[in-house]
Amino acid sequence: MTRDDVRLTVVVATLGLARVERTVDDLLRSAADAGVAAEVLVVWQGQAPPAGLPGGVRVLDVFPVGLSYARNRGLAEATAPLVGFVDDDEAVDVGWVAAVLHAFDEHPYAAGVFGAVAPLDTDGIPYCEVSGEAARVFRRPSTPPWVVGTGGNMVFRRPLLSAIGGFDVALGAAAPGRAGEESDVIVRMLRGGHPLVWTPDAVVFHPTKTSAEHLASRRPYGHGAGAVARRRRDAGLTARYTASLGQSWLTGLRGRDRQRRREAVRTAAGFLGGLLGVERSESPRPVLARMPEHVAATIGGESIRPLPARYEPQPEFRYAAGPFTLRVLPGVDAVRADGIAVVSTVERDALWLLEPRTGARR
Repeated sequence: MTRDDVRLTVVVATLGLARVERTVDDLLRSAADAGVAAEVLVVWQGQAPPAGLPGGVRVLDVFPVGLSYARNRGLAEATAPLVGFVDDDEAVDVGWVAAVLHAFDEHPYAAGVFGAVAPLDTDGIPYCEVSGEAARVFRRPSTPPWVVGTGGNMVFRRPLLSAIGGFDVALGAAAPGRAGEESDVIVRMLRGGHPLVWTPDAVVFHPTKTSAEHLASRRPYGHGAGAVARRRRDAGLTARYTASLGQSWLTGLRGRDRQRRREAVRTAAGFLGGLLGVERSESPRPVLARMPEHVAATIGGESIRPLPARYEPQPEFRYAAGPFTLRVLPGVDAVRADGIAVVSTVERDALWLLEPRTGARR
């Protein structure tokens, strides 16, 4: 198989869940059923290296910055003209690849295709049930992104997604925006005059949530929507989302559905926080578990305190460590030689810099 033979690259971003093996197996089975060559790329952000993945699957071991960062790294490594994204805990229908390719063939003007999301089980509340009986084409820039599709089942023309800058690394899971990275791409695509298609035939299955899990997810999702509206200066999106929240709360009130009212309130609180820019930007402590031994030895017994993180254009995490500032730059593969760093090393997809802290006393 040569690169010219591959029509589709599918990126699966994961923090190291064992379930990614099932998702990968489903994708390979779907490609075989369609009779086409497809590339599966697992973007791995776990501590231990992956095991048990089939031969031929490409694995990219990247620094754990967040979902958008991982997807962008997968986008940069993809070789096919189409690049798709599914979640690492999803089951993929055997007809998924054929349906995606058919949708692009049937709509050659489409910049991207979104598919249906169905519950994987009957144990709880659907994660994000997106269904319908007919394909839909979206062209208007004012289209609410949440009616187009969801990030767990989307495919784009790779050159176009790259041209608009991929996913915003400040949005999505594990980033300050918490969610909304796919909504942001949808908004930018439609604003740029690039139509998007939703098809009922490309189906993935997502595990359901308990009532408590579903309620807990509302605030992050609302926060992501607010962050998208703020970052894109989209007053129309703000008005439509506010109206949908009000309608949801009223529906819960009329139906005496306390759970629905609570979900609407949680979502509204998150939306307001995202809209106002109330975002946690503290550098994550779990990053320190990856610290190279000689960096840790230089810091010694000094306490380490997270400082504000920067997510764009180059993600950077910063920490105060006694007389030092520890800077971690994911995705940088060359040691800087600027004469400032006490320690400078590249390990596991990140540049680690230990620099004297201005005004610090040893």
